[in-house]
Amino acid sequence: MNSAPIFIYNQVRGRKRTSFSIVYLPFKTLKIESSLFVDRDISFYNMLSIQWQLKEIIQLWHLSLQNYSLTDILIFCGVFILFSSFVLHQSVQFADFLRHERLKSTLFRSFRRMPVVAFFISKEKQKLLSQLEKDISSSRSFMLKKNEELPKIGWPIAKVLREATALKKKDTVLTETTNKMSGTVYIADSAHFEMCNIVYAQFAHANPLHSEAFPSVCRMEAEVVSMTAKLLGAGSWDKNSICGSITSGGTESILTAVRVSRDYMQKRRKILLPEM
Repeated sequence: MNSAPIFIYNQVRGRKRTSFSIVYLPFKTLKIESSLFVDRDISFYNMLSIQWQLKEIIQLWHLSLQNYSLTDILIFCGVFILFSSFVLHQSVQFADFLRHERLKSTLFRSFRRMPVVAFFISKEKQKLLSQLEKDISSSRSFMLKKNEELPKIGWPIAKVLREATALKKKDTVLTETTNKMSGTVYIADSAHFEMCNIVYAQFAHANPLHSEAFPSVCRMEAEVVSMTAKLLGAGSWDKNSICGSITSGGTESILTAVRVSRDYMQKRRKILLPEM
């Protein structure tokens, strides 16, 4: 069959007379719109027309497949599935490639390998190494006199104090008026300096790892954590949900905070590949 039946429904407005007819159109001129606007009165006849059209299209599809054997159809379907899987896999890899910014790093490495850029980087690196060697050479003579082994006989107290005093003379003297090294030593005034020395001497032999033996250190750590939380906006309702610990330095604190944020987002937000 080379044509499809099309139902045509006619209704004269204001009259009860209705008529419908069937017209056969060739498949070459048959067009099916992507969207249908169905009137309430003619919905039944339109649906019937669409059913006839789909039936004819299915018959035409069966006729076109008669020239191929079942083996050819199965091979075509298998190749199509493999090709689709390959395209999907490559798309996922490409998306992962862009998400982890590997493209930027690859372009940056390629840019660094350019002759002009590589020469400039090498020149700046040599300049930096020369400056570092110059800075280290000033204290090299002092470092060459270091004690590399334990003495066979223990030093007396007087010699230990003399050695400590000699080492202290090589350090930079910082006071509340000359302290211009940010993030190194925090000095308010002379009274604050003396108070810190007294407190440090009292707890010089305390071990924070054993809170049962040194509960004072454990309490001070908890107070510092609570005070820091208050400075960051924590309220009384967060008392049982905030915890923390004191680290050995600022770098360790930053790395610890980044790790805690990563683990929290991995557990709560299901972010398995964080960008940091």
